[in-house]
Amino acid sequence: MNIPSGLEPWSWVAGIVGAGIAALALVVQITQSKKKKKKISEKIPSHSVQQTAGNNSVQIGSVSGSNTITNNINHNYMLVHSQNKPVDIPGRWNLDDAKRICLDHLESADWKTLASDMDPPFDHDFVGQFFQTYKLKEEIVLVFSTITVDLACHACAPYLSFFEFVKLEDGWNLKIYDIAAYKAGSWGKPPDLRIKVIGEEKYAVVMEYGDMAQGWTVTITSIHARVGDSFKEIFNLLTGQGYPEGNGWTGLISIIPTTMGFHDIEVRREGVPGPENLMFLDSANDFKADVADYDGKVRASDTFKFDGQRYRRESPISSYR
Repeated sequence: MNIPSGLEPWSWVAGIVGAGIAALALVVQITQSKKKKKKISEKIPSHSVQQTAGNNSVQIGSVSGSNTITNNINHNYMLVHSQNKPVDIPGRWNLDDAKRICLDHLESADWKTLASDMDPPFDHDFVGQFFQTYKLKEEIVLVFSTITVDLACHACAPYLSFFEFVKLEDGWNLKIYDIAAYKAGSWGKPPDLRIKVIGEEKYAVVMEYGDMAQGWTVTITSIHARVGDSFKEIFNLLTGQGYPEGNGWTGLISIIPTTMGFHDIEVRREGVPGPENLMFLDSANDFKADVADYDGKVRASDTFKFDGQRYRRESPISSYR
């Protein structure tokens, strides 16, 4: 007959205590792991579509297709006072000298304040130079894009900066510059853009971008201009759609001069391959009211007028009348 040992009851107690200690250690380990992961994730900057505006920016643009457009309230707008000082570029226009002047301003700018959503080091890339002729002056606008080095995610848009040089009798002077005016583009690059005169001594930045999914295509045109001392999006319109087989429609934007203020904008549309294809496609329903009538027919022409903040469609000019 086996006689129970006096220590046997205590072995059960020890087993229960040991299991409790092991469970407590596991809980502590999981909690510490979660805290560690949280700290790591907080250190990694997020460049998702929802966060492209940054903590100190106001997003009044849009994320459409493959491009992000975001206005920036922290831009550095500066009217350069050039009285009683030599011209910046003596004599004939010199692009290399102009680039050097612009880069000096870009590299000395307070990017921590201007672009809190980007980390150094930065790439300051030259986008292009654009000649503008007004009634009383000639001007050249240089455009640069700025983004963190090697940052190239889908929603990563660079900041665009604008430098306006005006022609004088003895050379060229930097008149106005606007650093980090707004963000536009994707994959770390700006969209295709051009600059158009949109009023007396006023210019606008015209950007076209598109998207394609399973053969369906859309094209959108966005226009920014300085209203007051800030660049704002003043026009955004669907300007083309296409079927997978190639049919669809396209829109052509023209600037119509007026006697004062901002010029009018006219959009004329053509079906591809013929007028029977001027029909709205369901691939971009958010824009339907802007380009089509209630029956789905895309209007052949529209005129837009500036209301002080952005362009509004005045009245349709339809070819179906």
